[in-house]
Amino acid sequence: MAGSATDQVFQFGGFTLDLGKGTLGRAEQPAFLRPKAYALLTHLARHIGRVVPKSELMDAVWPGVFVTEDSLTQLIREIRKVLGEETIRTVSKRGYMLIPEIEPVPEPGAQPIVAVLRFRNDSADPADEAIVDGIAEDIINGLARFDTLTVLARNSSFSFASYSPSEWPVVRSRIGADYLIEGSVRRHADSIVCAVNLVDAASASQLWGDRHQADYAGLSAIQQEIVEKIVGRLVVRVNNAGLQRASRQPVASLAAHELVLRGVALLRDPAQSELKEAAAFFEAAIVRDPAYGLAYTYLALSHVLNSEFGPTSDAVLTKARDLADRGIALSPDQATAHRIQSLVRLNMREHEAAEHHLRIALELNRATRTVSSRWGIC
Repeated sequence: MAGSATDQVFQFGGFTLDLGKGTLGRAEQPAFLRPKAYALLTHLARHIGRVVPKSELMDAVWPGVFVTEDSLTQLIREIRKVLGEETIRTVSKRGYMLIPEIEPVPEPGAQPIVAVLRFRNDSADPADEAIVDGIAEDIINGLARFDTLTVLARNSSFSFASYSPSEWPVVRSRIGADYLIEGSVRRHADSIVCAVNLVDAASASQLWGDRHQADYAGLSAIQQEIVEKIVGRLVVRVNNAGLQRASRQPVASLAAHELVLRGVALLRDPAQSELKEAAAFFEAAIVRDPAYGLAYTYLALSHVLNSEFGPTSDAVLTKARDLADRGIALSPDQATAHRIQSLVRLNMREHEAAEHHLRIALELNRATRTVSSRWGIC
């Protein structure tokens, strides 16, 4: 949906509806609807991307007048004749939904692509739709701060609803999402309960789920509390899911990013018994892409982790520092690069430099309140 300053302009199916001007058209060619059909389209546009119940539509178009569903069906047919059959979706036994303009499918890339679907409103009050959408939008904004993920915009993801699992496999082909975040929100008199699930779009299987409850202390505070709890968990879970997906593929077919993920998976092993194998993955990633900053960063970390099993020589620490510097030079906006450089400098007893890089890392990644792990592996 594209909105003006007063949210009076909507785009769908190549058409633009300007409620302020009272116009409907495509490519500067006007389209015409009868008054009742235009009123129905207007109400659907004001709730674009949401399933609008039939009773609500009839009340909006024929206020105070009893009509049958046949009258509503006839207007829907008229609108579809002008706009196209795919513009308005029929949701069985629920109502109709005007589909927003869908963004082009992103080009395939190494980063996981995440879509936050429109959350389900489990409250009895339809007025809570704004709260539900606001929480989902805040999750989108929170995830978008992490440059290890590609997060689709609301215009794309909100055209699919959390209460339609049968549509999940379609999301991957329609908007290119690898992972889906779906959920529901229920508001009580003094609290809000938010349930969130992470779904693998390819298999439509749930990878993780959690439930959060916040006491009522003002709507803004509740949204912030819920989103802060959810976003930190989702980033780790999405990255873990990417690691699992990469580990199922033959090594020979992995791109530089996937090689790094394989190496990080070994670093995450509590035993850390395969540090040399992890370093080999990072070195292979550098061969594949000499400009890939994170490969140098994690290679530096693999050298520092050897200190767990004995003293690390000054020569090894110097090499790790140089690798970390190279990683920062190639990826200056990566919080991970500065976090690992901070660890290297700490092992070198360069405390001021360690604090300097840690502060930069925290500044680059404000969306998380805590460091993800002891060694900064994320």
